[in-house]
Amino acid sequence: MKGRTRVHGTVSFQTFQDLCRQAGLSATHQRYRIFQGVVALGDNPTPEEVFEHVRKTIPSISLATIYKNIDTFVYHRMLRDVSPNYGSRRIESTSAPHDHFVCRMCRRVFDVPKHTMVPSPAGSDLPEGASLEYCLVEFVGICRSCARRTKPIASTPLPAI
Repeated sequence: MKGRTRVHGTVSFQTFQDLCRQAGLSATHQRYRIFQGVVALGDNPTPEEVFEHVRKTIPSISLATIYKNIDTFVYHRMLRDVSPNYGSRRIESTSAPHDHFVCRMCRRVFDVPKHTMVPSPAGSDLPEGASLEYCLVEFVGICRSCARRTKPIASTPLPAI
């Protein structure tokens, strides 16, 4: 999946079947709808948002099924967890490296199309036995929508602790 360009909107069932085959998974209709929901929603949806989207075509689907399949897709690197530090889990399709902007007020996560190159830490700087898979760069601030609703606060750096 490394180096693949970001998918927006839709994924054909054939493409999904190919991804599942590479991961050693069965390409079921239910899994396809869940995967397609993540791609169709864009902007790093929560599992709950995916659930609401998929429920329109599969009314009997459960939230537990959504979580189970998202966990499977993440484990097999078909999807990726994004910004786990801001409340509800966020997911996205695997894609070309890019950064994220997180609104500290509404916790929405936005894609930033470019990727900030960060040097990899030396192996000795990682916890013992850990291996680095990828790097996420997050910019934190206030999104336009929240800025319109709130009174501006002088921008001062956070104190060092």
